[in-house]
Amino acid sequence: MEKIIFLDFDGIICIPSQFDSFDKACCNRVKRILDVTGAKIVVSSAWRVGHSLDSLKRVMARGYEVGPIPVAFKENIGTLDPDMIIGMTPSINKLPKPGAPFGRGLEISVWLEQHPRVVKYCILDDEAFDIDPHRDYLVKTDPLIGLTDKDVEKAIILLS
Repeated sequence: MEKIIFLDFDGIICIPSQFDSFDKACCNRVKRILDVTGAKIVVSSAWRVGHSLDSLKRVMARGYEVGPIPVAFKENIGTLDPDMIIGMTPSINKLPKPGAPFGRGLEISVWLEQHPRVVKYCILDDEAFDIDPHRDYLVKTDPLIGLTDKDVEKAIILLS
């Protein structure tokens, strides 16, 4: 039985003040969710497009996608354990039928259908327009500040 965090990057662990790198405090908050709940990560971020699972794991291990980053910013970069990533949602580009899931909601639905062992999940995302039918599992963040302690508490409740 698995617990899953569907993780967006931008607005969650990558915030404007960090210049395309992962914010250390936000990454530590994701780690706290993982440690408390035993959940694993499935990447739902647009960063997955054009990446293999292995290349996404390398991005997570170094804390940024493109580099090099100036030395002055390196102490602020957060990383996540790449072994915590077990997959990524498929990229589905099709027009929705009225009332049917689309975008990330559809991609998460497809992933969940393919992984019936998932018993609990939450979605960490800064956007909600395309998340149906999973709105009850969404922890919506402020894209300018990323994942907060309050968001962590909500995610832990959803996964417990």
